[in-house]
Amino acid sequence: MVAARIAGQLVLQSQPDIEQFLIDELSAAIATELDRVVLNGSGVSPQPMEILALTPNATGQYNYAQRSPDVTFGGPASWLSILKFEDTIENAQVHNLDETYGWVGANDVKVKWMGVPQLTGYPRYLWEQGDDPFFGRVAGRRAVATDNCQVEK
Repeated sequence: MVAARIAGQLVLQSQPDIEQFLIDELSAAIATELDRVVLNGSGVSPQPMEILALTPNATGQYNYAQRSPDVTFGGPASWLSILKFEDTIENAQVHNLDETYGWVGANDVKVKWMGVPQLTGYPRYLWEQGDDPFFGRVAGRRAVATDNCQVEK
């Protein structure tokens, strides 16, 4: 209650831009926490079990209570390794008619992939950001980067 009074007083005594600033900061904090619990949640109420803890589907199978089959890139990411992953998803008979799935990666992966050409001398890259500051594209599918997507070593 005290925080609400302070925030209300701050909005009343500040420039009009402070309200939008507060909305943006709160929205970013909520989005960050949502990313964290979806990708790395403990599974203890009220947090969901993290996606990364789900068991992977076997090749050629797709159970919606599991995650996509594992694909080991086995070296630097390349256009062929991305196509191999796409083939794994297709073989699992996952249909993306409504764009409900895509790529999620760490921010450093996004930055690195934005510099890796799909083909030598061709001006297309593994991760293409375009004009949208949030969603990019990998192999034509939506892609989003987050600091909450770190694989433990």
